[in-house]
Amino acid sequence: MVNLQYGVEVTSLYPKSEEERHMQIIKRRMIGEELTEEEISTLITCINQDQLNDIEVAGFLFSQQLHKMSVKEIVAMTRAMAETGNKIDFPGVVNDKHSIGGVPGNKVTLLIVPILAAAGLLIPKTCSRAITSPSGTADTMEVLAGVEFQSEELVEMVTKTNGIIVEANVDISPVDPKIIKVEHFLGINPESMMIASILAKKLSMGVDNLVLDIPTESIKVKNLEEGRRIARKMVRIGKDLQIQIEAGLTYGGQPVGDCIGPALEAREAITALKTKGAYADSLIEKSTALAGMLLDMNGKTPRGQGKALARSILTSGKAHSKMMEIIEVQGGNPKQSDEISVGPYKYELKTTKGGYITQVDNLKLNRIAITAGAPKDKGAGIEIGGKRGDKLKQGGLLLRIHAEKEKKLDRAVQMAKKITPILVHGMLLERITITESYTCSE
Repeated sequence: MVNLQYGVEVTSLYPKSEEERHMQIIKRRMIGEELTEEEISTLITCINQDQLNDIEVAGFLFSQQLHKMSVKEIVAMTRAMAETGNKIDFPGVVNDKHSIGGVPGNKVTLLIVPILAAAGLLIPKTCSRAITSPSGTADTMEVLAGVEFQSEELVEMVTKTNGIIVEANVDISPVDPKIIKVEHFLGINPESMMIASILAKKLSMGVDNLVLDIPTESIKVKNLEEGRRIARKMVRIGKDLQIQIEAGLTYGGQPVGDCIGPALEAREAITALKTKGAYADSLIEKSTALAGMLLDMNGKTPRGQGKALARSILTSGKAHSKMMEIIEVQGGNPKQSDEISVGPYKYELKTTKGGYITQVDNLKLNRIAITAGAPKDKGAGIEIGGKRGDKLKQGGLLLRIHAEKEKKLDRAVQMAKKITPILVHGMLLERITITESYTCSE
């Protein structure tokens, strides 16, 4: 068109093609403009149908990293993502528990699902594989039974056991893995995208009641204040999506339990169930607290009393029996659940001095476990010898590293020695003398 004032041709405000229109939407979002429900739905549909290239998807993700999405935008994106796939209708009130991640060894799902199923609640738990961690819940459960099933199979299995632990099916929010692929390459996970990714799957599964596990002081959530902010936002968004959400802020500064890696975590979870809770205090504490929240939400107990009921189901052995049913209905062999093998190559890293554990670094532990081969090598991973505040004697165990291949073990051992994931000190951490005091500027 011609600008009459200056007599020069300028580009039309209206894009000439669909491709240009999509890019215009992304550019507007990148400068902080709020998109309409229709515009967001258009972008999500195009991503799902491979009509946007990776650069355009990256632009959409970066726009969310640069300018936070409004609640209205996140709700629209969640619905759009759910609509790219199928919705499964289960016969009854559907419950779920989901962790936003960021803490290694978080195998609580393997306790929560059988506890709730034994209490008579319907909990068709879908979970994911690891992307950047040593084990996702699907990786851990796969050690015990199959996790890949068609949608119609899920309904049939749940009617038999009340609970299942399976990988999120490809026809449930199928756009999600396409977005995650680009996120993983970029090394970013915008908060709005994380929320929509989680809740889109819950919409597709017809979830009515959801407990969110938000580990604080973790790799993903730095502190309680940030955890509260995320929790309030997700509870609010859940209301708009007609999902009743309660969030539990949990401690994520150290691993849950003592094991990291698929087979090691599966073995630890089964041991906790079989011993009726007489194992791994942090695993039992967290599992029963979160399960208790869902028992409260379903009216199984007065508010605040659910944890006690969850623990009684665990200590009675009912949760272990239910887990054996779940393993069997998913094609596993319950009798072999006590014979979980781990990597045959192992190395024990011990402390050279006695004292107290003052630091446990989750990121470093993850790196060591991944270097050892987890999650691809199911038997790879690490066992830790203690948590912050625990006392160790000289020569006490810091880490036991397992691997399926000797070369991977060697690399993991060298890394562990180099990066020091667990620190041990005496009660006297440092000594300041008169010489050092002269360097003080105050």
